Amino acid sequence: MKTLSVLRLLLGFALPVAPALAAEPATVVIDSLAALAENAARNHARIKMKPGVYLLNDATMLRSAEIKHPEAPGKVAGQYSVNSLLHFTGNDSSYDLTDVTIEIDTRLHQAARGALDKILVSGHRTTITGLTVNDLGDTPPHKGGLRMLHVIGDGNTLKNVTLRTRGSAPYGYGNLLGKGGHALVPLYKQSCLLITGRDNRILGAKVIARTFGHGIVMQGAVNTLIQDCYVEGEMRSTDDMLKETSGPAHSVSFQSDYPPGRIVPGLMVALSEDGVRAYPNGSQVGGRRTENITVVNCTVKNMRSGFDLVAARGAVRVTGSTAIGCSEKGYSIPSGGVIERCAGDALYAPLLSLHDKNGRDCRIDLTLLGTSGNFPPARLAEINGTGHRIVIKPDPAGEPSQARPIVFGDSFWADVQRFRDPTITREDSTGARGIELRNETAMPLVLGKTARDCVITTRGKVLRDDGENNRFPAVAAPASP
Repeated sequence: MKTLSVLRLLLGFALPVAPALAAEPATVVIDSLAALAENAARNHARIKMKPGVYLLNDATMLRSAEIKHPEAPGKVAGQYSVNSLLHFTGNDSSYDLTDVTIEIDTRLHQAARGALDKILVSGHRTTITGLTVNDLGDTPPHKGGLRMLHVIGDGNTLKNVTLRTRGSAPYGYGNLLGKGGHALVPLYKQSCLLITGRDNRILGAKVIARTFGHGIVMQGAVNTLIQDCYVEGEMRSTDDMLKETSGPAHSVSFQSDYPPGRIVPGLMVALSEDGVRAYPNGSQVGGRRTENITVVNCTVKNMRSGFDLVAARGAVRVTGSTAIGCSEKGYSIPSGGVIERCAGDALYAPLLSLHDKNGRDCRIDLTLLGTSGNFPPARLAEINGTGHRIVIKPDPAGEPSQARPIVFGDSFWADVQRFRDPTITREDSTGARGIELRNETAMPLVLGKTARDCVITTRGKVLRDDGENNRFPAVAAPASP
């Protein structure tokens, strides 16, 4: 202090004094759900919850919320109305919920007479770490949408969160009885984790779905990062479904909303929906488009689709991820999307489905895992669109024992469209033009009538080329590691 005074005298002016740093808020330790609900509304909070299992079975915790839509030029202001059990409205807060398990009595699903986000995050720049949420029971929702966790705020981070869902109806048939407005039976769905906000990060999440609904789903979300996450559903064979003597499928004489119009034997079906899914927009945020998704080092197992991101726009990139045992497709991305250093099997469904004939300029690098089983798909990959650059490599551990073709100019969704509207032609729904494929596997190829000007380097045989001006310049040897 004396030295500082001498310097002031010598220099003839006062030295500036740095302002004191703002003190970090003190960490508050809590040990009840009531305290968590109270502190979830605080700004700049630092909350740590004592480890333990907390039962949420009190309907008085239900609260209604009205969240204004983001402002947008030319759009009338609106709001998202929903019920919740825990609502994080605070900004710039952190919640350390490591080793905390919240068990939700699914009878609360019936207590809400409308849409229910059991845990809702509408605040901004908040971090929630380590929470586990389990459903107890199998009671479906009363009506409306049901989500275990919904992030509608901006700039939030979920770290090492585990979600285990139960309670939807019907459960046990996947989407065979329908999934939307034309379903053959009433649907009471529950998704696991919904993201509708901007600039959110989902890190290290584990999602175990035992409900008919999506794992991680984006509607109107912008700039989403999903990293180091695991999503798992369960499977059931149609052989097992057809043994039923009562229940939803039996009540409609085993009809199906998908071709050929009935449940047929010999298929394996995921009982939940997609592992990581993007919708075109989100009504919860005023119809905003879903844009800019980054997925890194994630695994999806036994869901309908692994990574179904085709409806998003902007920069979509999937890196270092794996799709295992999915029943409709492993991967699907929009125009300009990138799949790099990813892998997956074709155990029950195509590894890759580019079903949009208007899709353009995807860059894809996939390794085909060698898993084989008793329910192989009709196609290994479905390729439509223009200007894609695709590499499919074999797993060094071996290739599948069943040969399934890589198909140009057709897709499952083209089959569905023609089934639902017989006036739609193959040319209306398919088309592959100017696509480059390097097939380093031994899997064969089929090129349909709408495949044109494609360049294919392949180890596998070309079983049929009904298209125009397609070229096969050389046999592809596996690239060196």
